[in-house]
Amino acid sequence: VYLFQNQSQRLSYTMEYFSLDQNFMTKLLTNHKKIYAWTVNNESVMTGMILMGVNGIITDYLTTSQGGNQR
Repeated sequence: VYLFQNQSQRLSYTMEYFSLDQNFMTKLLTNHKKIYAWTVNNESVMTGMILMGVNGIITDYLTTSQGGNQR
C-alpha cells in the first residue's frame, strides 16, 4: 500500500488489485479517499475494479483498457 498526501490533505491509496475487496472500498469511499488499482491486465478484472469504484487503473496494456469504459 502506498499513501500519497496531496495539497487538500486527502490520502490516496495505490494497491495491487487482488488485495482490494468491497468492504475496504466502502471504507475508503465513505471517507472520501481515492484508490488506484495496479497492475490490472485483464479486461474482466478491469471491469470489476470499475464497478467496485476505483478512481483509476494502472495497467501494462492500455489497449485492453480502451475497449470499454474509460476512466
